[in-house]
Amino acid sequence: MSDIAELSFREWPALETLTLSVHKPKIRPGTRRVGVTLEWTRADYPLWCSAAGR
Repeated sequence: MSDIAELSFREWPALETLTLSVHKPKIRPGTRRVGVTLEWTRADYPLWCSAAGR
């Protein structure tokens, strides 16, 4: 997910906020749907790049 966020901020300079959600569907009776949401802002991007050594 972080690769998608990095690409988005690099390619679209006007983008200020990005929310990505990924879910595992409920595929069998008795199982639960599981998901993760990542919310990034333009200010988070350079901090992440410096921490990741990019």
